[in-house]
Amino acid sequence: MEVHHLQECPKLPHSCKFAAVGCERKILIGDIENHFNESKDTHLTLALERIVSQNEELKQHKIENRNQQLEITSLNTKLEAVMQRLEKTEKKLNITNFTDEFVLKIQNFAENFSTGKKIRTSFYTSRRYRLAVWTPPKGAKESVSDHMSVFIRVTSGHFDDNIQWPFKANIEFSVLSKSKKTFHHSIRHHQPNF
Repeated sequence: MEVHHLQECPKLPHSCKFAAVGCERKILIGDIENHFNESKDTHLTLALERIVSQNEELKQHKIENRNQQLEITSLNTKLEAVMQRLEKTEKKLNITNFTDEFVLKIQNFAENFSTGKKIRTSFYTSRRYRLAVWTPPKGAKESVSDHMSVFIRVTSGHFDDNIQWPFKANIEFSVLSKSKKTFHHSIRHHQPNF
């Protein structure tokens, strides 16, 4: 019965098939053919107006897109110029060495060591290289399970397209171990070979 009322009842008004383009008439099923015949010009006008409106919107979107592309190109050109000026300034000042310091303080080291939980983090240097650091507390292999390992690598970052490659810097590891209120200090230097 419900299907009859919603789809087949000749006394139930239905929306015109041209409602999507603006025809607001409600028509009984028996009057649909008459409505289409009487409203051909109106339906064509509504459809044409919709097409013209959508074409205008499309043109506007294309103009906005073109303007955004021009702005992006302009910003990229400005960024390139700034980077070139920075490089020239660095060469004039002979800036080739730089120092960054990153301190990884491991909380609850004894607990991490006993469970073998890896500590992982990453950071950016002042030259915008992104470095990843991870420390498996029980070492890299089972044969060194009573030693802590520290690994560092250059990883992808936000500034990769705008920095000088390859990465050329000495990396120095300093490990400070607090044991019975005395500090043990060891240093390891590393020059990546890219």
